[in-house]
Amino acid sequence: MAVLAPLALYGAWQGLISARNAPVLWLPPEFPERRDYEQFEHAFNSNDVIVVSWDGCTVDDERLKRFGELFRSPAWDERRERQTHLTGPVLTGYEILRELMAEPLDLSREEASRRLRGQLVGRDGRTSCALLETYWIDSAHNQGSIELIHDLTAELGIPREDLRLAGSSIEGAAVDAASNRSFTLFLPPAVLTCVVLCWWFLGSWRLMFAVLSVAGFSAALVLGMIFYTGGTLNAVLVVLAPLMLVLATSAGIHLVNYYIEQVRDVGVDEAPRAMLQVGWRPCSLAAGTTAIGLTSLVVSDIIPVQQFGVFGSIGLAAALGLLFLVLPGAVALYGRKGGAALEEQSAEKVTAGRSWLLPYAAFIRRRSLAVAAGCIGFMLAAAVGLAWVGTSVNVYDLLPSSHSLIRDYAWMEQRLGPLVPIEVIVRFEEDSPLDILQRAALVREAQAAVEEVESVDGAMSAVTFAPTIPTGRGIRETRRRSVIRTGLRENRELMIATHWLAETPESEMWRITARSPAFRDVAYARVLVDLRRRVEPVLDTPNTGATVTVTGVAPVVQAAQQQLLVDLFSSFLTAFGFIAVVMMLLLRSVTAGLAAMIPNIFPAMVLFGLMGWLGVKVDIGTVMTASVAMGIAVDDTIHYLSWFRRGLDSGLTRLLALEFSLRHCGRAMMQTTTVCGVGLLVFGMSEFIPTRRFAGMMFALLMLGLVADLLLLPALLAGPLGRIFERKEKKSMPVNAPRAS
Repeated sequence: MAVLAPLALYGAWQGLISARNAPVLWLPPEFPERRDYEQFEHAFNSNDVIVVSWDGCTVDDERLKRFGELFRSPAWDERRERQTHLTGPVLTGYEILRELMAEPLDLSREEASRRLRGQLVGRDGRTSCALLETYWIDSAHNQGSIELIHDLTAELGIPREDLRLAGSSIEGAAVDAASNRSFTLFLPPAVLTCVVLCWWFLGSWRLMFAVLSVAGFSAALVLGMIFYTGGTLNAVLVVLAPLMLVLATSAGIHLVNYYIEQVRDVGVDEAPRAMLQVGWRPCSLAAGTTAIGLTSLVVSDIIPVQQFGVFGSIGLAAALGLLFLVLPGAVALYGRKGGAALEEQSAEKVTAGRSWLLPYAAFIRRRSLAVAAGCIGFMLAAAVGLAWVGTSVNVYDLLPSSHSLIRDYAWMEQRLGPLVPIEVIVRFEEDSPLDILQRAALVREAQAAVEEVESVDGAMSAVTFAPTIPTGRGIRETRRRSVIRTGLRENRELMIATHWLAETPESEMWRITARSPAFRDVAYARVLVDLRRRVEPVLDTPNTGATVTVTGVAPVVQAAQQQLLVDLFSSFLTAFGFIAVVMMLLLRSVTAGLAAMIPNIFPAMVLFGLMGWLGVKVDIGTVMTASVAMGIAVDDTIHYLSWFRRGLDSGLTRLLALEFSLRHCGRAMMQTTTVCGVGLLVFGMSEFIPTRRFAGMMFALLMLGLVADLLLLPALLAGPLGRIFERKEKKSMPVNAPRAS
């Protein structure tokens, strides 16, 4: 650990500073939505537009004109190429409006404003902005673009607090900063919380240091693995380190409790060996079921969720192996230096267990049917809400409403128009008989159809900057069409350079950019269907050779949201299936294994069902929690059933074995759940919504799991169902038989 610690810490730090978030990259490459989007960005050499505006920015603001001139000036050109991936020219409402009003178009101000409305001109006909095309590669270039914009506007005398920025690059930079700030700000309090709780529960600084050194190393190791294997930290993986910290701490506390139990039975000198003999199996099974819960996330098609499962399960296996290597020596050293205090601590634990567990166990015995029926009835009633569970992967849901990005977006949507880009690509195959003028006319019709779709505003294409094409058959109209045709041919290279037109050996593509609201509850699936339904009839005329593709951020977000809901249930069912098989093998009974799973599905069924009832959406930060929490909840079930079976094998009745189990592992169950829950709950104060929700959901699921294991599971064991947990033949001479209550 000492040799590898610098490498692990270096990898963790490098992973944090190179974090990158983009919903487009969350879908696998074979997904049609991602494939269409990547083909679009490759063809047009652009995948984002940064919108720049400020308080008082209008189509007549000289500062807006000067911004465009500064951006194109040689003084800034070298820095732009070196520091950013701003690929295209800057478009400003000031300049474009006047170009449309000048020759050869000679449009009126009203007509020019109408063409630019929703893109470069706001709803009031005056508010304006600049559009910068960018092809972002990593977070460093995102930040470089933002710094360049800040410097340009500062030279114009625009205060930073008046500046408004929007676009995927801006969103990515904000999310990266928020997730990193969440990690660096709240990890120290989480570690401190684990230190205090560990010391309080274990009663020894030496044992606490042994457990937390492994837990801390495991947290750094899992982040280092992501970096060294070429992965990229994101909004999902950033919570993996604190999760690994509390899981390793939990496993260490269970092992130490086994050690304290063995001190009473075999003495201080033999207790380390006995701890491993008795504890390795239930601890391995408990960690194994948690790893199954993590590994079940591999069935997800959301890439960060897959990575969370893979790296989490590997990290947990490493943590358990290190605990088995480090703790025996630590407890042996502690036993030699504090044997008397340790024996006293062991006796106090048994006495403390008797003080409250006897009346509690008696209550469970008397009311087992009522308790079990009440818990199961509540679970089933809550589970009805699963039918209404919704999902969200919008970047705007990752940050609090007070964040500057959200305020900027609200300002822009109120004054300029919608901000979520939707790209409609009209593709003309190589054998299309239409000339460039006929293609432009068809694109104009398609653009008009796009603008008729509800929740879509501000469409723009190459024909926005072209004259109106006359439709008459007279000599004047024919001559006018000939002039426009010539102008389009002469400006073809300019349209390609400005990314409104793209060509391949097989086809020619015209781009129509539209926008949809960011904050309104828009059903993107319906919007996309409406777009195709309106545009396809325009192109579906004989001999056009034209087809339409709808891509952009909105279709990708829609696909990710649908996949998120599928993954939630598929990963949970996968985890349930594998863990149920483990429980059947452990208990050597199919019915007993299935019955033991009831308390473990209780937390997820209740919490996610209540979310459905209350209309709370599942996001990228909570989709993993159901499977992970079930894997963690099974830990306590396994430890409880291990002691329960030991009691039965020692000749105790089922009811006495129930009390025996509570007395020996009830305290450890509460300790580990408290460490895991409270250690993660510290991150509930984060401004980064996925981290906050992950922490809150895990805390709630863990507390519900503890209730299920301390209330529902004993009630099931005490009732008629408990008979299936009894073996037909009991061992006649048990090892370390439990002492009578």
